[in-house]
Amino acid sequence: MAVTYGMGQYRMKRGTPYITKLNGENSITPQFIEVQTNTYTYKDVYFNLGNETIQYGHTYYLELTLPRHVQYTSDIDIKICGTANGTIDITNQYQNIKQIIVPNSLVSTNFYQDVLLYEYNSKTEVGLVTNATDNTVGHVFKNNNNYFLITKNGKPQLEKYQPLKVIESWKLKEMDEDTITYNMIFSPIFDSINYSYLYLEIDRNNDWNTSIEYIENDKTYKGLFIDINNAKLDIYEVNNLLNNDTCIPQSSLNHIGVWGHPEMYLAINGEQIQIGKNGFYELDDFNITNLGIVVKDENIDRFSIDYEFAT
Repeated sequence: MAVTYGMGQYRMKRGTPYITKLNGENSITPQFIEVQTNTYTYKDVYFNLGNETIQYGHTYYLELTLPRHVQYTSDIDIKICGTANGTIDITNQYQNIKQIIVPNSLVSTNFYQDVLLYEYNSKTEVGLVTNATDNTVGHVFKNNNNYFLITKNGKPQLEKYQPLKVIESWKLKEMDEDTITYNMIFSPIFDSINYSYLYLEIDRNNDWNTSIEYIENDKTYKGLFIDINNAKLDIYEVNNLLNNDTCIPQSSLNHIGVWGHPEMYLAINGEQIQIGKNGFYELDDFNITNLGIVVKDENIDRFSIDYEFAT
């Protein structure tokens, strides 16, 4: 007997809990954990979910905000961890979620100024080589291999002087953003562990980690650590739309088209999907058993789903 198909559409409904926040309205605050190696002691960070647990068979969306170090870039492994002896178990009960890179808050790429050493009025002077729109007296700008010295009224004046040496000098410029937020969807893969913690493990394989040293409460630590005063975590459970309330069939759904805004987060069978720039995502000939959409702001995160199912 040939398989026949039906079609349907679901539109976002205001007031529907598409995601459910763990730990109520407040963000989850971080704590330090000491990590001891054969040679050094480091400090990593974890978040205690309290009475909540991350469970197998469920899908979750997290927003993690971290401070950016003024100088160093960090590689961080995000893990969910279980419990042993009443505390976090980072050794035996864990699952890797994702590795992220936290850039520093300074940038130097393609941002530099030449320093010009020159002779003027029988004196050796130093000037910064800038563009002609920089009208700072004492600066120099270059045009067609000629150097112009800005000498008065903030206007370029061609002066007779002897360039002695030009030195390329890199300059660091501080960026406005001192924190960065990461968003991701994940699902536990082990049904034997109830995860109660989210753990941030900084990669310690960089040589400069051992060159950083600080003392706290008469104890010496090595390497970078995360400023917990500027870190926060929000975790949401992504609710499955394939249920009786939405009337989207769960057992026979095999084709969907989702309309939403670009970069909107979807969860299909526990996997993260983001809608592209055209505002549309389509999946065909695939057994879909779990479909969730991250809706945090009903005025922005609006969507509709066209679907096909076997009858």
